[in-house]
Amino acid sequence: MQQKNKILGNNESTESYTTFNKRYKKQELVLGKEGQKKLAKAAVAIVGLGALGSNCVELLVRAGVGKLILIDRDVISLDNLQRQHLYDENDIGKAKAIVCEQKLRKINGSIDIIGKLADITWKNIHEILKNIDCIIDCTDNLFTRMLLNDFCVKNDVPLIHGAVVSSKGSLYVVSGKEKACLACIYSDKINHETCDSTGVLNTASSIVSSLQANECIKLIWDKHPVEPDFLRIDLLRNSFERFGVKKNKNCFVCIKKEFRYLLGRIEQKAVHYCGSFQYQIKKKDFSKKSSFLKKEYIEIVSKLKKLGKVVDLGYCAHFDDLTLFLDGRVLIKAKDEKEAKMFFDKYIGN
Repeated sequence: MQQKNKILGNNESTESYTTFNKRYKKQELVLGKEGQKKLAKAAVAIVGLGALGSNCVELLVRAGVGKLILIDRDVISLDNLQRQHLYDENDIGKAKAIVCEQKLRKINGSIDIIGKLADITWKNIHEILKNIDCIIDCTDNLFTRMLLNDFCVKNDVPLIHGAVVSSKGSLYVVSGKEKACLACIYSDKINHETCDSTGVLNTASSIVSSLQANECIKLIWDKHPVEPDFLRIDLLRNSFERFGVKKNKNCFVCIKKEFRYLLGRIEQKAVHYCGSFQYQIKKKDFSKKSSFLKKEYIEIVSKLKKLGKVVDLGYCAHFDDLTLFLDGRVLIKAKDEKEAKMFFDKYIGN
């Protein structure tokens, strides 16, 4: 509630509360004044700001959730504009987390919005997601989902999972110790469909992300139960199906408490970004070495400038089909992982 003074002035007056009520008056007819106050006091993290996350976070900003942490590791590309909200052609090449924060502040300046250009790993997840009431999984890869699942089960934080591919989408809420977790549902040994192979309808991602935002509001409001089942939709058939999910009695996470992703026992080196011919490779782990990181970043950018045109945005630099980030990540457009590693060795080195 303190953040409303950003646009309402510093005087705690009846006028301030009147303005607050005017913004949310239609929503208060549903949630009530106490429900709206609960939203204003809540802290929510959205991981992934693509097709799901960009729409979901806009809905929560307009709804008045008091604090929103926006996490994404990627930059905006032309093919994102078909399905990802908030972005336009002028944003191509910029970081999603930074663009989202800037645009969302214009929509609602009375709440706390923090964009983080970061790749969530087992080493930084505790710092990035501390003091959060709810986490919304809008990621596009199973590895990050399993890491979030480990974190949420261990710390008893609700996780609202969404996924979409082709015309199909799914929703599941991990909340409470009695419910199955994502590891009970998804096997990390199965090759799942991706939008690379089957594409994605923007209508499907819009509906799933709206359902995620809705479950988040219900969870904070605490007047109606969140969705108990695994929900699956198919927009080509206009079908909505529910499936009861039981705990896997041998689950490594919610039963055996073996948090393998959270403990760093399972790691990724080269990451393929869903829906694009892009691969992420980490040069080094630069956590807690920001001064050294900045120095090396400058040195690499200087080297690349001798080879061709470099667009340096400060937090990342674009060179040909390569993007270098301050945190030591390199994003490379390539036909396969082998070619990506070849470009990495050629221009970045070890």
